[in-house]
Order: sequence, then structure tokens, then C-alpha cells
Amino acid sequence: MLPFVGAASVAEPLIGPKMTWWLSECVNVGGIKLGLPGLAAQIFFFSPIPVIQKMVAEKNTGTLPLLPYSAMCTNGILWTTYGVLLGESAIWAPNVPAAIMGGLYTAAFYKNCPDNADWLPGTKNMHVAAIAANAVGIGACATMLEPATAVNVLGLYGCGVVVVMFSGPLVAIKQVISEKSTKALPFAMTVATFVNCILWTTYGYGVLDDSYIYGPNALGLVSACVQLGLFAKYGFDKSE
Repeated sequence: MLPFVGAASVAEPLIGPKMTWWLSECVNVGGIKLGLPGLAAQIFFFSPIPVIQKMVAEKNTGTLPLLPYSAMCTNGILWTTYGVLLGESAIWAPNVPAAIMGGLYTAAFYKNCPDNADWLPGTKNMHVAAIAANAVGIGACATMLEPATAVNVLGLYGCGVVVVMFSGPLVAIKQVISEKSTKALPFAMTVATFVNCILWTTYGYGVLDDSYIYGPNALGLVSACVQLGLFAKYGFDKSE
């Protein structure tokens, strides 16, 4: 079902009320409601901190891709806007940290990444420009279009952004296979992706019946499984 403004609040849940409560509003602070998917998202958004701390300490990004972090920032901006348009705090509230942390990770990566890096993919300036362009486009869409139209436009675009964010580490798949090492894959972020996608897929399908939510998260789950498969095959890098 393609959602319209208010759809998330009127759609008949496909699962029982107890499970709906866990997925939608098990945390209620000041009228802002969060479910398990929103809480799991925080684990995903904060999981890169050890990697970034090591990067800053060594002043070196190695061959890690920038894409997961720049996509996280864009993802946070987009889904915060989407949730606000729907009036669903369970969607917008957990995505505010994504915009903030994704921006901080990108800034740290940018500072410690050589100017000639081309494995990010692309260049680091391209990633910063993409974040800025997306932020302007998202803001324009939300303010210039009718709410129902803006929801559908952002939902369609958001599907691609979510898949990019979750699949970002897979840009290193060629290197992982050729070196038979998972050094270029952050394990904590992979596990967080796996848990996060299971919960958001269940929430999007069983509670909201919103294909813009469950569709890309289902694909993200496939991406996480592929990454876990690489860890199973090649083991853990000792230096991580």
C-alpha cells in the first residue's frame, strides 16, 4: 500500500495489539513515542563510534568507505522529514540522531581522509556536496509540494537512500574477497544493520502497512546477511 498523509495513524495493524505496542510506543516520553525499531536504530546509528575513534586517533581512514556515513546523514534528514509529514514520532524521532551522527562521522572521515582517496566511492568532496544537495531537495519537497505528494516523493527517494546506507559497506566486497579479509567491513555496524532491518521490516509491514518503510529495510536485511556471510567465510580482522 502506498501511504498518504495520516496513513500510518489510521492503517489497521496486521499484528496483535501487544506486538503493535512494542513496535510503536513501548517508550513514551513527553508525547513522543518510540518502539523497538526506533531503539534498535540508535544502536545502528551509534555503532560506528569505535571505528571513528580509532580513525581519529590514527589520523587514517584506511580503505574504509565513506558511503555508509554520508548516506546515514542524508537518511536521517529524509526520514525525519517523512515522519514529521506523517505525524509519526515513531518514525521521525529516532531518525534525528541519524542526521546528527551521520554528519559528525562524515566530518571526522573527511578530516582524516587523503584528498586523493577514490575508494569511498568517488571523492570526499562529492559526498559532502551530495549531503548538501539532498538536504536542500528534501526541504524544498516538504515545503513546496502538497503534503500527500511530498510523502510519496520522499518515500520513493528514501527507499534508495536506505538501501545505499545499509549496503554501503558492500562497496568493499571486491577488496574483502581479493584479500580474504574483512578489514574493510565494520562488524558492529553489520550486526546492528541486521537487527535494525528485521524490526523496521516487521514494523513497516505489520503495523503501518507502509511499503516505503518495509521495502528498503527488507533489502537492507539481505545486504546484512551478505555481509555476515563474508564474516563467516573470512573471519574477523584482528586489527578491528
